[in-house]
Amino acid sequence: LAAEKFLREHLLKPLENFNGNVIFTPGQNEWNESAPKSLDDLESFLQDNSNGKFLPDDGCPVEDIEINENTALITVDSQWYLEDWDRNSEFNQECDIRTKERF
Repeated sequence: LAAEKFLREHLLKPLENFNGNVIFTPGQNEWNESAPKSLDDLESFLQDNSNGKFLPDDGCPVEDIEINENTALITVDSQWYLEDWDRNSEFNQECDIRTKERF
């Protein structure tokens, strides 16, 4: 696939020698008309082909990770909030937070 080749060459290859933790986050381009399938496919591809993590997981709006007992990393997908939920009823199926009001 052309998309996978592009991701390997332009995203993963430059990060091969990075000596730190990589966290991928979705943005406007990942929330296209074929989402959530495309978002899930992208998440799977990146996690299967790199040591990076994709956060928030499963196209959900927010996720936190405990770094140590004094520090947490909170990731927020702002595009999640901007999406038109009337377009696709499959959004948020794997999420604890499923509405903008709860978010």
